[in-house]
Amino acid sequence: MSTSPAPIIIDTDPGVDDFIAILMALRSPDLDLLGLTTVGGNTSLGNATLNALRTLRAGGRPDITVASGAAEGRTRPFIFADHFHGETGLAMELPLPDMEALETSAVTWLAQTLTNRSDSITLLPVGPVTNIARLIEEHPEAANRIGRMIVMGGAVDCPGNATDCAEFNTWNDPEAAEIVFGFGIETTLIGLDVCNQVAFTRENIREGAGPGRLMMDAWFAEHPDSKEFHLCDPLAVAVAIDPTLVQTESISVAVDTSDGPERGNTSRCTGRGADGPPIDVALEVDVERAVRIISALAL
Repeated sequence: MSTSPAPIIIDTDPGVDDFIAILMALRSPDLDLLGLTTVGGNTSLGNATLNALRTLRAGGRPDITVASGAAEGRTRPFIFADHFHGETGLAMELPLPDMEALETSAVTWLAQTLTNRSDSITLLPVGPVTNIARLIEEHPEAANRIGRMIVMGGAVDCPGNATDCAEFNTWNDPEAAEIVFGFGIETTLIGLDVCNQVAFTRENIREGAGPGRLMMDAWFAEHPDSKEFHLCDPLAVAVAIDPTLVQTESISVAVDTSDGPERGNTSRCTGRGADGPPIDVALEVDVERAVRIISALAL
């Protein structure tokens, strides 16, 4: 007997890997994408919101809601990843969208959607979690209605990619990550521990002429010395489709919010705060199956 697709909202900062992740969500029969909320991170908030609209048009679903959120972190501006994603956040130029983002802010739209729907919604933050921290603070009753979160962020048992200590999303707003990880609802953390293992290479991108394949071709053309493209955000969507892709450990996670070199570090709580709410941290992944799912839905 078939089940209904799971309703999800993606909080995103597109971003090449966000582009791939959103295409997956649009094409998966197991997911019902209710909307995108945008945040600065990979690129500016303006670029991220425009890229979200462009991605939905490329995926044939310009009717899906986009709501714009935080332009900067809780205590400082975001630092963008232009060197990786390009000046606009995407590796290729996409047609301008026919639709516009809502005038309602991302946090307000999230609160309204969570409050007004009777079913359980899965929230997928795949950028800095600034919008989600604001939701928790400003609308705690609505935030408590989140069915579960699958968060792309952190590097618990491995080095970071923004600094030696920190993964990019948590490094860009560790204060927000501390709030979200400590909130106490069911959360799976998809961090670099598993994301670094799942990648497209020039050789394993299957043939095709769809927007995902064209985006990957454009990214590799802009990065001729790169041998692989890590599928961080797409892996979070793949886990929403099939949670058995990863093996997790339930632990309390501490986030370094200092101004020092370990800012944004995510680590196992062993001292003060070790009794905080545990989250499910993905530490192992079925690489072959994950790449197969991502490839089938995105390329």
